[in-house]
Amino acid sequence: MISSLDLLRSKFLKKTLQITLLDRLFHSRSTRISFLGFTALLFYFFASSYFPLLILVIGPIIWGIPHLISSLRYNTLLGTKIQSGKQIFYLQGLLWLFVFLYRIAVDIFQIELLFYDQTFLIESTALIISFLAQLLYLKRLNLRSILYFLTFSLLIVITHEYPIEVALVLLIGHNYLPLIAWFQACQNKADTDTFFKFTLFYLLLSAFILLGFQENIYNFLGSTLSPQKEIPFFNWNFMNIVEPFGATPEQASFWFRIVVLYSFSQSIHYFLWLKAIPENYQLQQFPPSFRWTFQKLQTDFGGTSLVILLLILVAGLGYWAFFEYHSARTIYFAIASYHGFMELSCLPFLKSNRRTL
Repeated sequence: MISSLDLLRSKFLKKTLQITLLDRLFHSRSTRISFLGFTALLFYFFASSYFPLLILVIGPIIWGIPHLISSLRYNTLLGTKIQSGKQIFYLQGLLWLFVFLYRIAVDIFQIELLFYDQTFLIESTALIISFLAQLLYLKRLNLRSILYFLTFSLLIVITHEYPIEVALVLLIGHNYLPLIAWFQACQNKADTDTFFKFTLFYLLLSAFILLGFQENIYNFLGSTLSPQKEIPFFNWNFMNIVEPFGATPEQASFWFRIVVLYSFSQSIHYFLWLKAIPENYQLQQFPPSFRWTFQKLQTDFGGTSLVILLLILVAGLGYWAFFEYHSARTIYFAIASYHGFMELSCLPFLKSNRRTL
C-alpha cells in the first residue's frame, strides 16, 4: 500500500517538477512552508470570516486527534537521544485520555464520580502530575523551572476564581503556543525568516478580526455573501458556542468576532502542528516519502503503539459521531481548555532536537 503511494507520488513528481516554481517548492523547505503558510492564512481568514461554524465542525473531526498526537510527539522529544521522551509521551497521553473519559462520564452521562461538581480539581491534579513528571524525567530542576511552576500554579488558582474567563483565554490563546515550538525547530536563517514573516502576518490578521475590521469586508460585499451565523442542520448558531462564557444578545457582534477568531486561529494551530513543525524537524529540504514517514512514526512510537494510536483515532471519531452535537461541543471545549494547560505545562521543557538530527 505505502509502496504504491510512493510510486504514484514519484510519477506525479516527474511531471510536475519540470515546472520551475514547483521544483523550487519541492526542494526548498522555507519556500514551501512560506507558500503553504500564507495560503493557509488567507484561505482560513476568509473561510473563517464567512463560514466559522462550518470550519469549527470540520476541523476537529479531521485534524483534532492527529494534532494532539503531533503536539505530544514534539513536546516530549520523541526520536531524540533523550530516552525518557517515550515515557513522557505515554504519561501525557494517559493523562489526557483520563481527563477526556472523566469529562464524558461527568458532563454527558452525569455520573457522580469523585469531585464531579469540581472537575477543575481533577484536571489541576493531572496537570501538576504532568509538570512534575517532566521535571523528574528530564532532570531540569533549575531556577527557570521553579519560577515557571510557581507561575503555572498561580494560573491554576486564577482559573479556580475565574474559570470562564481563563477558559476563553486558553481556548483562543493556546492556538498560538505552537509558534514557540516552530521557532525552536527552525534549522537555518531561511527557516527563521519564514517563521517571523508568517507570525507577523498571523498576528496582524488575528488583530484584524478581534477589532472587527473584517466587518468592512461584509459591508463591501453586502448581500452578495453573508457570514454564516447558524447551521440549521444542527439547529446550532454562534451564540450556542459563546453563551457558556457569559455572552449576551446585546454583545452579539463582539462575540461573533470571537467565534471567527477562534475558528481562524484553531485552523492555523492545526497547520502549525501538522505541517510547519514536523517539516522543520527534518534534516532534508524536500518532503519525505510515505514509507520514510511511516518508518519514522514506527521509530518514535513503536509498531504496537502506532497501531494502538490509529485504533484510538478511529474509535474516537466513531464515538464522537454518536454524541448529540451540543454535547460533543461541550466536551470538545472542556478538553481543548485542558489541552491548552497541557501545552503550557510543557513549555519550560520544550527543546528542539534539530542539533541531534
